[in-house]
Amino acid sequence: MRVRFLGTGPARGRPGRGRSRRTESSLLVDSDDGAILIDATRDFASQARRLESVDLVLLTHAHRDASGGVHQLDRWLPSQVPLLASRSTVDVLRSRYRRLPRLELRGVSSGRTIAWRNFRITPLVVPHARDCTTFAWRLDHAGISIVYA
Repeated sequence: MRVRFLGTGPARGRPGRGRSRRTESSLLVDSDDGAILIDATRDFASQARRLESVDLVLLTHAHRDASGGVHQLDRWLPSQVPLLASRSTVDVLRSRYRRLPRLELRGVSSGRTIAWRNFRITPLVVPHARDCTTFAWRLDHAGISIVYA
């Protein structure tokens, strides 16, 4: 399993002189079993230049720093790909975007492990904001575990 941070910055960088040029936080987890993108930020267009493919998308929450690039991602994808998120995040995406023909939006529950290819993926509710459910994602593959929060 290979892990590549596509962005590590806060939402919209740091203001002022010497402004951070880091893009908003997202992660690519890649293995022989496929590529998993965690969060499609508003910076997705620039982050996508470093991507070859995406086979599964996980969103931490509905705020635009984590999901603001979903429409761009949908246009970038060559075929349908599942997108997993909390049910409330899926509801926000459905109201925000009229059409996402390549993303299969699936609401999932915290603590319920999902088998995907040779991965075991577990969403876990974490505190972030009162207006949305936020997940940390635990990924287990070939004896290695990572958590993205």
